[in-house]
Amino acid sequence: MTLPTENITEEHSEYAVKSEQSPPPEGGGQPETPFRPIDYADLARSGLERGPAVIDGIQRQGSAGTLISSSKARKSWAVAALIAAVLEGTAWFGHKTTRGRVLLVDGELTLATIKWRLNRVFQAMGIGQVPPDRLHICCLRGRTREMPKAMHWARTRGPGYFASIIVDPLSCFYPSDPETAPFDENSNADMRRLMDDAITFAEDTRAALTIVHHASKGSQFEKAVIDVGSGAGALVRAVDAHLVFRPHREIDCVVLDGVVRDFPELLPTCYRWSFPLYIPAPELNPNDLAGRRPPRNQTQNSPGDGKSKPTPPTLDEFIMRYVSSTPKELAFIQAQARQSDLRPKTTEQLLREAVAVGKAFKITGKPGKPTSYTTARPSQMAFSLSP
Repeated sequence: MTLPTENITEEHSEYAVKSEQSPPPEGGGQPETPFRPIDYADLARSGLERGPAVIDGIQRQGSAGTLISSSKARKSWAVAALIAAVLEGTAWFGHKTTRGRVLLVDGELTLATIKWRLNRVFQAMGIGQVPPDRLHICCLRGRTREMPKAMHWARTRGPGYFASIIVDPLSCFYPSDPETAPFDENSNADMRRLMDDAITFAEDTRAALTIVHHASKGSQFEKAVIDVGSGAGALVRAVDAHLVFRPHREIDCVVLDGVVRDFPELLPTCYRWSFPLYIPAPELNPNDLAGRRPPRNQTQNSPGDGKSKPTPPTLDEFIMRYVSSTPKELAFIQAQARQSDLRPKTTEQLLREAVAVGKAFKITGKPGKPTSYTTARPSQMAFSLSP
C-alpha cells in the first residue's frame, strides 16, 4: 500500500474539543477560552476512524513512538533500515511498512556520516537511486535550536505528505534557551509538556513520528520495558508505541521488545548484528538478556563457555533468515550466516538446494560482478522508488 501525496485523511476539526469565547474581562484584555468537551453523540456520527498503519503492529499515521536503547547500540543503523523500509514499503524488524516519503531530523551525525550509513543500508537491502522528493534530511548537528524551523517546514508540506518522520535524538525537542524555558528531563511535568508538542507535531503532519532516545544508565535486564529510557516516566506514557533494544547475553545480539497502544501485544524477538543490518536470530532465547544469569540446567557445549550449541536451520528457515525478495550478494549472505556458525560451504550448499527446488533464484552478473540470490523471479523484480 502506498500513501498518496495529498492529504489522505479527512479533517475532523469540528469534532475536536470545542471552545467558545467568554465576554472580555473587566479592565480589557483577551477573553478567556473555557473548555467544553465533545458530546459522544456528535463523535458517534462523525465517521472518525483510526489512521492506517505505517509500521504494522507498531505505529499508525499521526501517532508518536519512541525507539530506545543504550548509547552506541546502533540505533541510527536501525533508523536507516526503517528509512529504507518505508521508502520501499518492505518489512522493518518483521513488521510490514507502508510505502511513502520520509523525513529524518538528525541532531547528532554529520551529513557525510548520514549519507555513508544510508548508502550502505540501501546497498545491503538492494535499493537503487532514491528519486527526488522521497527522502528529506534536516541535519541539526550543532544547531538543534533550529528544531522549530524544521517542524514548521514539515507542517508546510501538508498533512499526509510524509509517511514517516524520525527525530534522532529526543533532545532535539528540548527548549533551545534553558534560561527562558527551564527544562528538566526527570520532571514529569516538563516531559509531559515536551511530548505534547511532539504529539501535536505528529497529528499536524499525519506522519508516524518515531523519536530516538537513550536508555538510562546501568543494567537494563531487571527493568520492565516501560522503565527502559532515561528521564521521567511521562515520556513512555505519552507515546503510542515504545520500542526497546536491550543487549542479549550473546555478543552483538539484541532483543527487541515494546509496548503498543493501538495493536496487539508485541512479543520479544532476537536479532543479530551483521553489518550493516540486524538480522533475525530465532535460535536465541529473548529471555537471555545480558547481565541475567543463565539457568543452572542450561545445556552448554563445555563447562563455563556459556554458549548453547546452535541447531542447523532447515532449508525454509535458512531462506527466511538470509534470502529475501531483494537480491543479496553471496558474500553478504555468507557473512550473515557465519554469525550463526554456518560455514560458507554449508551456506553455498543450502543456496544450491533452494535454487534447485525453485525457492530461490540465482542472479549471475556480468564478468567480474558478484553472484546474488533472491526469492523473487528476476522478471518480477523492480526496485524503482518512483511513485
